[in-house]
Amino acid sequence: MSNRLEIPSDKLIELVKQTVFVVSKTETRLVLTGLNFSFHKNSLKCVATDSHRLVSRELKFKPY
Repeated sequence: MSNRLEIPSDKLIELVKQTVFVVSKTETRLVLTGLNFSFHKNSLKCVATDSHRLVSRELKFKPY
């Protein structure tokens, strides 16, 4: 089993664009100023929040 993963750059950019707009702009709560990426068996999930809004997107891919 390989630990290798290939994601087309246009798909990754789209995933980030669909979530980054929700990231908190203030630094009073630093934990809300970034994106959370989590890898699952056949997908990459990206989550962001500013404590008022929450967005989650998932990119499914075929195993390498």
